[in-house]
Amino acid sequence: MKKKIGISAFTLMLFFQNAARLYAALDPALIIYDAGKNPPAELKCRTKSWVPGNFRPEAEKVIIDNAPYAHITCTGDSGEAQILFTITEEHLKAVQSVQYDGIKVGIRYDKENAPIINFRVWAKGNKRSVGYQPQVLQLGYHEYKFRASELGDIEFFDISVRAGDQKNLEFYFDKVYISVKAELNTGARQSSHPVLIPRVKKAAWKNTSYPAANYKYITVPDNATARTRRTAELFNQKFSSFMGYPLQPVKDMRSNIIKLAIKQPVNEQVNKEQGYYLSINQDHVMLEGNDEQGLYYACTTFFQVLTASYDPRASRQIFGVEIHDWPDCRQRALKIFHPGHWSKEWKFKTSITYDDLVDFTERYVIGLKNTHFFPDFSSCVNYKSVPALNLDAKFFSLDDLRRFAVFCRDNFIEVGACIELGSHAGYSYLRYFPELADKDFPAEANLEHPQHWNLVTAMISDFIDSMQIKYFSPGSDEYYFHPLKGTTPSAEINGKSRAQSFLDFHLKLYKWLKDRGIKMFMYSDMLDQQMGGKRFDLYKTLDSFPKDIIMCPWHDLGNSVECFSAKGWPVWIINTYWNSFYKSRTNIYGFGVAAYGYGPKRHFFPDNDDNFTRLDKVFLSADYSWNLAEEKNPNIYEEVENGFLGNAFTLLSVRPNPRAGISFEPLPLDALYSHSLKAYLLSNGIALEELTSDARQIIANVPMQLTADEKNSIVIDPGALKTIPVGKKFSSIFFLHSLLADKKLVSGSYSMPDFWPIGLIAGQYTLRYDDGSSFSRLIANDKNINTITENPYTLNPTDCRYVWKIDKKKEAYFYQYEFINPFPDKTIRAVEIKHLNYYKAGMIILALTGLDVNKK
Repeated sequence: MKKKIGISAFTLMLFFQNAARLYAALDPALIIYDAGKNPPAELKCRTKSWVPGNFRPEAEKVIIDNAPYAHITCTGDSGEAQILFTITEEHLKAVQSVQYDGIKVGIRYDKENAPIINFRVWAKGNKRSVGYQPQVLQLGYHEYKFRASELGDIEFFDISVRAGDQKNLEFYFDKVYISVKAELNTGARQSSHPVLIPRVKKAAWKNTSYPAANYKYITVPDNATARTRRTAELFNQKFSSFMGYPLQPVKDMRSNIIKLAIKQPVNEQVNKEQGYYLSINQDHVMLEGNDEQGLYYACTTFFQVLTASYDPRASRQIFGVEIHDWPDCRQRALKIFHPGHWSKEWKFKTSITYDDLVDFTERYVIGLKNTHFFPDFSSCVNYKSVPALNLDAKFFSLDDLRRFAVFCRDNFIEVGACIELGSHAGYSYLRYFPELADKDFPAEANLEHPQHWNLVTAMISDFIDSMQIKYFSPGSDEYYFHPLKGTTPSAEINGKSRAQSFLDFHLKLYKWLKDRGIKMFMYSDMLDQQMGGKRFDLYKTLDSFPKDIIMCPWHDLGNSVECFSAKGWPVWIINTYWNSFYKSRTNIYGFGVAAYGYGPKRHFFPDNDDNFTRLDKVFLSADYSWNLAEEKNPNIYEEVENGFLGNAFTLLSVRPNPRAGISFEPLPLDALYSHSLKAYLLSNGIALEELTSDARQIIANVPMQLTADEKNSIVIDPGALKTIPVGKKFSSIFFLHSLLADKKLVSGSYSMPDFWPIGLIAGQYTLRYDDGSSFSRLIANDKNINTITENPYTLNPTDCRYVWKIDKKKEAYFYQYEFINPFPDKTIRAVEIKHLNYYKAGMIILALTGLDVNKK
């Protein structure tokens, strides 16, 4: 039987950075290579046979500061050098008794040019690569970690280096070992006060909380601006959505009041731009902004404090606090590559609605205090000017985008537009107009084609007219990456060098946009010699680009900011994977990340982590950019392990329920239980060791009734339907549920957001009312459910308010999801749970609890 190995949060290995390099608590059985004990001849150094070239590593033992190292020198001018390590049966046995965390390599590097090396792991038997992570080497000695969820499938680990710009690379490593940890913080508030996102600068938490229903009135100064009054109106609407009643506007100060105002100017040190003051007291709340935007952020923080009690009832408490806060970076962005129909034949398993877009924006753009939103809607909208791009199945109309832009600006979000022009045109228009393809690079558009310019400006014009954009990006990354197989691409296109063609197109587009009052921003990699700029010498055109184009690095190679900022270009980070750009953060104009869809994993079973499409980097970017002046260099793994990202997911999962009552009622499921959870999981290869005690559990402030009987769970098999009688009115129902998911049982395990835009669909929950009507919600992996044995680095769904660990010793999880009833005045006859059969594995229900209806 295959034993599952989990990950947790506190490292057992004690590491001392001194000359002796002690690893006192490290089990020798976990060491893969030790330079002090293993001679360099044991290293498998070679040129990868499947990558043509002669780039090869050589190893010798050296002593530096009394510590032994393997000194690696890579020589040659092409191909890829590889150092291969074997994961033995002894390693696998040693890991079975601990919590596996990944593979660590201690590396010393003595230069400042920040080269890239790669870590990979290889599956047993077929030698397939099942995990890959690039690592940027930093000056000095550092430990670099490869995270992976299961070691049992791995036979080899390697360090590889591509020739490229890294010829004659030298570095030193002392140990390669298996890292272990003890306990993962899965998220839920762990301290005596809320964890806010982004974190606030100064907070004085009071040792008490107050009934949120204390507050009855709202006021603004007599001389308040129209914008302040609009902010107060929006605040009152949101307050009502959570509390079930609006605040009464009044002109005088009194008890139980919430006041919104703009601070009187003092000086720049006190009145920082976009800053605010928030004070929550028993009988009054003060929200003051240093400016209008700061006042809005004070309101945003108020609602985070309100929801951070994780009490869904109308009787919820709110923490007392006094907060002074401001952002260090004034331009904070989220870009989204929105799921779209890349061709007329493109099919999605589920759709996206305008309400889905607004919900995403409210939570992850507005709710995280971003200032800009740059959506790429190019393949999901029907155009006025280019009807050949239109499909009935496309998600949005130009009227949708018009009202969306108004919504964004009403909430202090400047919205722009993006279209992948040229290099990634296959994601926007090229599959509709294949005649525009570059014959040498068929996935890219020919910038010199006579019809190309008129097409792309017509597309951009529709976004200008509908959204009134002030920013536009043509993408501009990764040009000339994938030539037609078996051919040598020409260095010219239509009689012009490719570098000149690239420059001419961007200068023409820049002028066209500037004439319309629009600022152009573009990815910078093709103008960066370290990145892709050497292709056809595109980087040599850099000095011809105007200095008011915003350059956007998406990956940090050490000086990817300075090569532009030092010459006068504003630099706005738009990460694709997470990079902090820590050393360059004082030289940036703005900071942000690019989201690939609405947050589902790129693969249903990620090989190690899924930093690419999940929303972890969205949370981290919001926090990091707001607090950019801090001496902190965060990474996603550590922020998962210390609980910060778990808290972020759960905090933003809390939705308003205006009819929430004050009483919970666990639903009796004894007659419906079909399986013993422990036996059912064991029959599917998952052995639990010590189940959490069977009794009524208070989970995230919601009582949920478990049972000590042998049958203690409802299993819904693929395609099956289960009906749970209710016969009462509830404002919401809480589900404690999970998915059995085994790689052998999942159909279509790639689950890319481009096919499943809200996540791989598990099933559908339907509320059946007494009057014959019904309301349904899809249940999707990564959205409102996840798997029992989920990789801890991809653990939190976006809409689950708590992740509950069901075994005291093993990594096994259930997820609490609140299904808010849109028709609380109707009696719910039954809840139907239908498995939609998209994957061949069971859905498991442990408990359901209803929250009564507030009669107001």
